[in-house]
Amino acid sequence: MTLQNALLKDLVDKKQVSYYEIFDNYLVLYWEHFDANETKTINLDLKVEFAGEYTGKASNVYLYYMPESKFWNEGIKTKIEP
Repeated sequence: MTLQNALLKDLVDKKQVSYYEIFDNYLVLYWEHFDANETKTINLDLKVEFAGEYTGKASNVYLYYMPESKFWNEGIKTKIEP
């Protein structure tokens, strides 16, 4: 699966994300703030190259200056059918 660059720019333009970067096949999203108990939901349109079952790597979230307080999530699982 691959990301569409126009979609990422649109997320920033609509202020759903403050900033993003891609490196080593990771998408990193940044926000200026989170309210207590706030949940962010981001919808990504992905281009699929091959059918199959995939599990992404685990992800985490933390305040920029407090990396010792990471909250981890399991990798997202997906099944792509032809």
